Amino acid sequence: AGDAVLVGDWDGDGVDTIMVRRGNTFFVKNNLKTGTAEYEFKYGDAGDAVLVGDWDGDSVDTITIRRGNRYHVSNRLRTGIAEWNFAYGDSEDATYAGDWNGDGKYSLLVRHSHPRPRPVPAVDSGGTPVMVYGTLRTGQAAEYVVRGTYSSNTVARAPHLELWLTYNNPLYRVWPWAIPGNQGMVGEVLTFPHATYNAMINKMDRWEGYVPGRSPSRMNYTREIVETDAGPAYVYVATPWRQAQAKRNGHIVATGDFTRY
Repeated sequence: AGDAVLVGDWDGDGVDTIMVRRGNTFFVKNNLKTGTAEYEFKYGDAGDAVLVGDWDGDSVDTITIRRGNRYHVSNRLRTGIAEWNFAYGDSEDATYAGDWNGDGKYSLLVRHSHPRPRPVPAVDSGGTPVMVYGTLRTGQAAEYVVRGTYSSNTVARAPHLELWLTYNNPLYRVWPWAIPGNQGMVGEVLTFPHATYNAMINKMDRWEGYVPGRSPSRMNYTREIVETDAGPAYVYVATPWRQAQAKRNGHIVATGDFTRY
């Protein structure tokens, strides 16, 4: 009693079997016979929601834990920390995992249960612009987040940042990281109208998973004011643990330009 049962292909043999979850301990069995688990591991916290899927397309199902609107992905059934995490949707949303485009990799779909008002706290009455440098840039996959919201868009360079890329994220094929360095990084500096400024900064904070005051060890990015050749601008800079991961598993873009990697 009290155990939760998960179903998936845990060893890539094409046959689904069961995994038992007890708190934050998972007991894996690769056959449908009476007996004990073949192995066990710990992952996440007891209160986390769990999603099953083949996140990297290797035909082996693993688990992603959901904590609020953050998802912590692991491609191995073993004790340890997530390989990466990201924010998506809102904590009240229903989330579904599936291979929505037939590429062999699972990703997420969220369903908003109902519209709800959002409080908009004061952020920056000075209206500091925001430099976007990856999927939010014009013509890129997530441009829709900012499309039609800004009053000006200026291509600029941040001389003391570098652009690094990692791959195989469940949402986008390529994931960009701004990291301090002297290579230089190209982006688009967006200016938002005064009437919508705070709402847009809050929207972008949610998109990047940035929460003012939260420990950087629990986030992917922090919002920092950086000098660009178009003047000071906010940039979502990779947190130290993400910087280390990007340098270990990714590569630097020599041009500093996401549209030319």
